[in-house]
Amino acid sequence: MEEKINFIYQSISDCQATIRAIDAKIGFLMVIIFIPLAGIKEIILLYKQLNPICQYIAPAMWSIALTWAAAMLILFRALWSVKNPGKSVVGGEGLGSFFNSANYKLGLIDCVFNFPIKSSSSLAEAISKLPNNSEQAVQELTYEKMKLEYIRDIKMRRCSVSAALILIWVSLGTAIYTFSLLR
Repeated sequence: MEEKINFIYQSISDCQATIRAIDAKIGFLMVIIFIPLAGIKEIILLYKQLNPICQYIAPAMWSIALTWAAAMLILFRALWSVKNPGKSVVGGEGLGSFFNSANYKLGLIDCVFNFPIKSSSSLAEAISKLPNNSEQAVQELTYEKMKLEYIRDIKMRRCSVSAALILIWVSLGTAIYTFSLLR
């Protein structure tokens, strides 16, 4: 049973490391996504120059703007916390004692001020939720592992879709810029 617990714990550690790596990629993509804002004047000027010449420039520019906005929205969603991933675990009978989320109720004002916040459960209640034997420990660790897998997979999907959208708007933007040089 000890091998099983060690295996699950290592899997949890790997999942957490993967989530951190995905978050680093998301941060890199965030930098890329905001680069066009530095050149917005030049982009608008280029659009004004090319729009009278080519009837396809306006739809192409709107396509770029929409894919840019979609990529930005998806990237922000990838950074957002996943609220209660335990709801995504089928047959989730874990108590959540490993991560023990939602023990502190925080409001919007707590983002600015540090009011005295008390835990939802007492120390005795937290201790009573701890696994009593190896089987309960395996169940609890597996529950946490599955929650982390959900977080990892949703972040990975959002990061991948954002990267694809960034590739689209960079490609379209490059094509329009190349067209402007050739005219």
